[in-house]
Amino acid sequence: MPFMPTKEAKMRYRRRGAPAIVIVIGTFYGVHWVFDRYHPSEPWAIFLALLQPLSLIVLATFIVQFLNEDRDEVQMAYRRHAVSWATAGLLAVSLCWNQLGVYKLAGAREVAPGMAIPVFVGFLIVALLALKRRYQ
Repeated sequence: MPFMPTKEAKMRYRRRGAPAIVIVIGTFYGVHWVFDRYHPSEPWAIFLALLQPLSLIVLATFIVQFLNEDRDEVQMAYRRHAVSWATAGLLAVSLCWNQLGVYKLAGAREVAPGMAIPVFVGFLIVALLALKRRYQ
């Protein structure tokens, strides 16, 4: 398997990434729970509303660290290239959906921010598979 990260890099990623994912998911559901049960004052509501996207920054930090873990430059280039394409795909989907929602076209409704992660992972898988041939 030519494009697998080292065992040490995987272990470091799991040790850092698993708690980060738990924090992101917990924050997502926790904020929704607070807004469903209580009506926080505006300063708290703003803080809670911003907490969800800011928690994604923590997850992104761990992903970037994982990308830089491997000493093999081809491996790093391959993963960085795939993450760049996945980010571009996520931005394209987000901007297109936002435009449809702004103009109330095609029945576009508000989408939960947590949907960004599955969309990103989907684009990442497609990009990794598409770029694998190029980096062999």
